Amino acid sequence: MHDTSDPIELIGMQKTYQYVNEADLILLMTDASQPTDAEDRKIYNSLCHKPLIAVMNKTDLITEKIPCPFDLPAVYISALRNIGIDDLKNRISAHCSSSNDKEDHRVIPSLRHKLALEKSLGYLNSAISSLEDGLPFELVSIDLQAAMASLDEITGHQIREDVLDQIFSRFCIGK
Repeated sequence: MHDTSDPIELIGMQKTYQYVNEADLILLMTDASQPTDAEDRKIYNSLCHKPLIAVMNKTDLITEKIPCPFDLPAVYISALRNIGIDDLKNRISAHCSSSNDKEDHRVIPSLRHKLALEKSLGYLNSAISSLEDGLPFELVSIDLQAAMASLDEITGHQIREDVLDQIFSRFCIGK
């Protein structure tokens, strides 16, 4: 994240910060083959109040493991070579398990929400399979966008007309 005068890029950065503020966990990915710079530090400092997992990517480009430049343990991966991905999944899973122990269990309020969550999960599983199969990121992003669209139906960011009809059919709007 950097300073910019490009309005489109600025909107994208604002959206990113919005999602970061709403996130339960943030993966702070850095390039292990490059030294940490002031911009990396600035990003870390703006996120350190949130639960973070440091992800050191591009380990296939280095000969020896460098220490994480941030004040937290790191997971070392090569997204290109699919190295360390299981470690990353395990770290995310461990975080989610420990978070669930601390929080009350959530109830899904409606069948529509349940179906949207299941649909989103299906797309996410498809994206994971595509990554594991080595498909290009452009193709993986299609499943990720579909997963987001399913979640948007729950949050209200995107609502299909048939869903609106279903919602309003439950209300009696009269005199």
